[in-house]
Amino acid sequence: MRARLVVGADGRRSTIANLVGAQRPRLSHANGRACYYAYYDDPRQEWRATAAMWLTGRELGNAFPCDGGLSLVLLMPPAERAADFRGGVEAEFDRTVGMVPHLAERLEGCTRTTRVVSSAEHPSYFRRSAGPGWVLVGDAGHFKDPVTAQGIRDAVRFARLLGETVGDVLDDPAALDRATRAWERSRDAQCVLAYQWTNLLGRGDGLAYVQFQLLRALTEGPGGVRRVLDVYSRIRDPRETLALPGLIRATARALRHGAGARASVLRGAAGALLELAGHRREAERLLAAG
Repeated sequence: MRARLVVGADGRRSTIANLVGAQRPRLSHANGRACYYAYYDDPRQEWRATAAMWLTGRELGNAFPCDGGLSLVLLMPPAERAADFRGGVEAEFDRTVGMVPHLAERLEGCTRTTRVVSSAEHPSYFRRSAGPGWVLVGDAGHFKDPVTAQGIRDAVRFARLLGETVGDVLDDPAALDRATRAWERSRDAQCVLAYQWTNLLGRGDGLAYVQFQLLRALTEGPGGVRRVLDVYSRIRDPRETLALPGLIRATARALRHGAGARASVLRGAAGALLELAGHRREAERLLAAG
């Protein structure tokens, strides 16, 4: 089989990436949270239009309404808790739901109807995604932690932009290669800030307490919720939500309200500040390599 352009859209374990020698990421970040999800039969009509997320301590739980009277329940415990699930994933799933009281209340009257699906290791990355006659799209080329649910947006957007970029040059191999490399550089430039923001939100350490206070502060006042949603929609710069003054205030709040977790809060905040300090250089390295 021959083609002017081979498009690898085959996910994180991409065969195409492996065949062209692009499997090893140019930039990567270990996940701070594991993922466990299942579908529930959900008769709670008052929740049908509401997707919800709850953060209790370091435990993160989500409920997303779906078609057919179902809801998807996603748990994202700290990555080191993956060992707790190995002895019995369904029992630990139910126990963890109970550790997030508002999620447990949300699921009253609901029944789990599927097995629990899990992912303990899913590092974020940028791979080399364009070369002579080949290109990687979607998770095959770039993957972000699911904590901010940005993957499908970027997969669809950059697949469409790839088609627009290469449509007129498929018969010119040299021009085609220039076009795919330009497409890759544009993708990296548009995604790197969201990648870094997602990595911070995906931390499973004591920063979770700070994130809770930060989210409360960001959503206070008129238009607060909309401003946060605009970050998730990539309308606003995610760096606005992680500005240093806001982080300091949120850390102070977390220390006041989480007396039993002060050491964890301080370690998490210090780790986040170090990570933030390295963001500019990290982005410059990625874009320079492109």
